[in-house]
Amino acid sequence: MLFTLKNLLKFNLKTYLTIFAYGILFPAISQITQINTGTKENLLNLSYVGNKLLISGSQTYLASSTDECQNLNQISKPNSTFFFNTIQRLDTNNIFLFSYTSSQALIYHSINCGNTWIEKYNSTGAFRCEFGFNDTLLGFMTKGNSLFRTIDGGINFTQINTTFQIQLAMIRNYGDSTLCLSGLNVSTSGIMMSKDKGKTWSQEYGIGNYPSDAFFISSDTAIACSNGGTFIKTYNCGLNWDYNSLNIPLKVSNQINFRGKNIGFVVGSDNLGYGTIAKTNNLGMTWSTFNTGIKSTLFNIAFLNDSIAFLSGSNGVLLRWNYKQSIFTGEDELSIENIGVKIYPNPVSDKLKIDFVKNEIVIESIRILNTLGATLFESKELKKELDVSFLKPGLYFLKIVSGAKQKTTKFIKE
Repeated sequence: MLFTLKNLLKFNLKTYLTIFAYGILFPAISQITQINTGTKENLLNLSYVGNKLLISGSQTYLASSTDECQNLNQISKPNSTFFFNTIQRLDTNNIFLFSYTSSQALIYHSINCGNTWIEKYNSTGAFRCEFGFNDTLLGFMTKGNSLFRTIDGGINFTQINTTFQIQLAMIRNYGDSTLCLSGLNVSTSGIMMSKDKGKTWSQEYGIGNYPSDAFFISSDTAIACSNGGTFIKTYNCGLNWDYNSLNIPLKVSNQINFRGKNIGFVVGSDNLGYGTIAKTNNLGMTWSTFNTGIKSTLFNIAFLNDSIAFLSGSNGVLLRWNYKQSIFTGEDELSIENIGVKIYPNPVSDKLKIDFVKNEIVIESIRILNTLGATLFESKELKKELDVSFLKPGLYFLKIVSGAKQKTTKFIKE
């Protein structure tokens, strides 16, 4: 059948109108697709290794997919619904499953991606527990304030002496390096970090209450964040921590995932409970956000390639996300730079001096904050000396804001 010019024009016009209407009425289709998981469990863990996506819930749900979640293959977990479950995946097939209640802790290992499980550890008298394995033999586990180490895949654990007397809340591993976050439900918090398989540890205070996640970019470079939005980083395996970053612009901050040295994502939710992703292009110095429009707190993100990622959240939510087509909004577009400032002496007993590298800057506020982020002092004037004698001995933060720029640095009151 031959098309006349008139028919061809009609065909093209109809096609263009259809495409235009599709783009107007369904603008999010290409960005976010929700996948039916058949569960209402909170989906806490996602991993994409060896062309296989693994999704794990807080209790019995465990599924895998090799076709970008067109099909989900259910896997059985080896425990009851009364246990809280979390998994750690070392490679395509090696998985550790950690299950605990207020009175018991169990560790299982699978070498075939969950098809069969071997019980490695079974202990009563558990408190809040966390775990993390560096490989199939070396791993760490917390019980309350105590940290334990195994070198036989979880069969036996030996307690490690630490100076922290506050509850250890999280463990992250990378090669021989291990990072432990602490400070859950307490008035202070801290980080312990080791790069020699747990033999020696560096220590730092001040990430803020409710630490939410940590991420290794390399064995020496790591990032940590709290649910209060604090974002800090170290370049020397925890010997020193850099606090000069903007707070993460999320109401709830959960998992961190970086795509290289500078570009990273933090998933969580906004103040209305919608799943939201924060993105940085410069290692936390500025942030922008993308709102999924779906009422679910996001717990995890796994990248398939340079365009597609999967997001898991509360109430069984699983999302396929084309992040290359998504529009981020926020402070990332402002190109915020840090204010050049030095403070001394540090530690300080009574008078804290502030030296501004650029004298022409206009100060909007100078604040002193404690480790929980509470403001203890604020001034709207340019001050080159602060009386800090009223502070109790401990760690504090000085935050200086000038327009779109800000600087946060820590100091110790003797």
